[in-house]
Amino acid sequence: MDSTFDETSLMKLKRQLSRKSKDGKEWYRWDFTIPPEMIEKLSWKDGDEFDCKVVGKKLVIEKIL
Repeated sequence: MDSTFDETSLMKLKRQLSRKSKDGKEWYRWDFTIPPEMIEKLSWKDGDEFDCKVVGKKLVIEKIL
């Protein structure tokens, strides 16, 4: 399997309510949905752990080996 590819996919950032306190304070989490084809090409599996960092205006996500 070639470890480099030039495929792109449009993804949207989604905000979801995570919890709400009795006094009305809300906490949110943020999610992306990554297309299954990209997950397969990266050999990522459910339960894998990742590091992420901001580089300039990009979010870099790397699987912890």
